[in-house]
Amino acid sequence: SSISSARLQAATGKESVSDARSLVNTPVVLAVRPQLKEALAQQSWAALPGLQTNPAALDSLNLPGWGSLRLALPSVGDSDASYLAAEAVAAASAPQGSPATAGLGAVNTLVGGQPKLADNTANEAWKALLTDGDPAAAPVHAVVTTEQQLFQRASSLPEAKNSVASWLPPGPVALADYPTVLLAGTWLSSEQVSAASEFARFMRQPDQLADLAGAGFRAEGANPKGNDVVDFAPLGAPLSVGDDTVRATLAGAPPAPAAGSATTGAPDAAPAGH
Repeated sequence: SSISSARLQAATGKESVSDARSLVNTPVVLAVRPQLKEALAQQSWAALPGLQTNPAALDSLNLPGWGSLRLALPSVGDSDASYLAAEAVAAASAPQGSPATAGLGAVNTLVGGQPKLADNTANEAWKALLTDGDPAAAPVHAVVTTEQQLFQRASSLPEAKNSVASWLPPGPVALADYPTVLLAGTWLSSEQVSAASEFARFMRQPDQLADLAGAGFRAEGANPKGNDVVDFAPLGAPLSVGDDTVRATLAGAPPAPAAGSATTGAPDAAPAGH
């Protein structure tokens, strides 16, 4: 997502990117059990750390026996959703007038209280969320993900609406934005620069955008068709947390993926930057 280009520019300078334009996007949501969606109602990003660490948090939301939120924030395979959720929690938790980085304590609380699983992958989190038996006793009650990934997973689940629901916290929307990014530098040949520019134009053609919309991304001029779990409802204003340095700082809060591991993969892979 655009977090990658933010990290790059924070590390090497803005001049390392000559052009970055949004191609498609998808909001960050919580994949939850259907019972939990009703209980969360008008809770917010700022409420999540308290719900995560209070062992009786969901009991007080009319879900007796459910305990705490048990929100998993995968660092592998979730298309940067956990990093974007960290931005949203930080921005919502920071004192008024303070930068989003002032809310890092709340992010650390949320991440530190997540369920202990065999690994920190999206697949492991989903397996724990959809475990058979009483949902109140499941090791995971919610998973940070993107609308696009939830759409893909729900499309392959039988009677998906009985197992999982999508909850979009109110307020500014944490948006996973996938840009085409053109790099700049003396190490690039004119042929490479030209090829990257041509490929970026190719990706913006209607047929390519329609394919991405069919996979669950939101693209200009394309209308994705929903399923029993995801309806692609209109979104509010996107969240803005500051410049690339702020974003890079916030992105360091959730656990980083293991070295050499992939962060996206078929069928829910995001478009690559160039």
